[in-house]
Amino acid sequence: RMLGEVERRMGRQRYLILDATFYKEAYRRKIKELELKGERVLTVLLECPLEICLERNRRREKAIPERAVRIIWREFERPANPDIRIDTGTFGIEEAVQTIICSLKPLERLEDFLATREWI
Repeated sequence: RMLGEVERRMGRQRYLILDATFYKEAYRRKIKELELKGERVLTVLLECPLEICLERNRRREKAIPERAVRIIWREFERPANPDIRIDTGTFGIEEAVQTIICSLKPLERLEDFLATREWI
């Protein structure tokens, strides 16, 4: 379902951010297939110790069962080569967002440069 929504929105804006767990490689593989259609896909790995995940979940308005958090944390298949890696146990949300934005700026400059060139 999410992949269909992503494909529908492709090309409408410069960035499309998917906020999802994608804790299995198979889930991420479907998104990475968008690169075959010419889309640039960045993988952002947000890491966090289990105890902090459990505490954050308890504070959520719509908390999921603790057992589910433990299963996802245990079964999480880390991406082999994430483009960006952030330890959210150490950094707050503002710092994490700033890290992601700063990582995108060089890509924007490259995209702008390539768009203004004629290629033979």
